[in-house]
Amino acid sequence: MKKWLAVFTCGLLLSAGVCMSQAEGAGEDTLYEKGKEIAELVIDAVRSEDYVNLYSASEDVSNLLKEVGTAEWAEPEAVYEVTVSDAFYKTLDEAGALNNLSEELAKIVKSKLFTSMVYQISGYSSSVELAAASVCSAGKTFLAPEITENNICIYTYDDGKPIAVTFILGDDGTVSANGIIILNDDFQHDSVEEIEEAFADFQAEVTQIK
Repeated sequence: MKKWLAVFTCGLLLSAGVCMSQAEGAGEDTLYEKGKEIAELVIDAVRSEDYVNLYSASEDVSNLLKEVGTAEWAEPEAVYEVTVSDAFYKTLDEAGALNNLSEELAKIVKSKLFTSMVYQISGYSSSVELAAASVCSAGKTFLAPEITENNICIYTYDDGKPIAVTFILGDDGTVSANGIIILNDDFQHDSVEEIEEAFADFQAEVTQIK
């Protein structure tokens, strides 16, 4: 639990990073399709020198993203949906982590959990990688009542870094989706089993949706 709390605290701090944000209506778009839109925004940001320079004056960040941006990033090779099991939430309750919080604050904590999960698998080894990923994060808010729970979708590519998109439920059928590039070369993402292992601390349930 202490390890999780440390990761979670870090995620709360880092989630304040730069994020493109848009609002739009959505009809019957699927989880996969909406996540793909966010992933493509992240890729566009990585490849846009002008965009990167708006948010960072670091030559190291610029050079890293130029190198990463040479990837092809064709259609996603596979996409995995990650949810948190009821058992993990029960562990939080039993540990008393949410005891002194209002219902609304507990809801916020549970939603920010998914940001923490993404930062854990990102495993940034340097401030340059952290800054580069934050600069190129991207997000949208849309209507999608068919999405019924918070989750993460991991988009993997034959040639290109994977991208994680978090989906957080809002009010009245709205969903906020945010994507970030995973620069951690040690993140194994070629199967359901490998991704479950990466999220083992959160007792995650993983399903391949493409």
